[in-house]
Amino acid sequence: MKKINDRKEEIRSTDDSRKKKELKLKQIYNKCLWRKKTNRAGEKSYLKSEIYVVNIVGLNLVTIPGEVFCEIGLKIKSLFTGDTFIIGYANDYVSYIPTESAFKEGGYEVETSVFAPEIGRELLTQVKNVIQN
Repeated sequence: MKKINDRKEEIRSTDDSRKKKELKLKQIYNKCLWRKKTNRAGEKSYLKSEIYVVNIVGLNLVTIPGEVFCEIGLKIKSLFTGDTFIIGYANDYVSYIPTESAFKEGGYEVETSVFAPEIGRELLTQVKNVIQN
């Protein structure tokens, strides 16, 4: 919601009609993302999806329902012995899955992600749970 309000202020403060149109488009985009990240009551909501770990004769396949940042993928690989492949966009597509440091840096992937900064840690926890069960 803060980005939406920031955009309103930017729109008000510019006289450049081209810049104003660009900012209005960004504001619409931010509203769409905000709606995607919240439920109808305006509260944060939860996504339910699936992670699978498949072992085929020493080859590990880990399915992730989105586009995971490389650093998180490498941490997941470190949980296994043998060849391990991270398969993104598997069984679902929920969003980009950025690292906590990426959330601090910002950028397209973070702005369009529907997740909180701790998603990487939660994903690692869930993969560990799948391995142990």
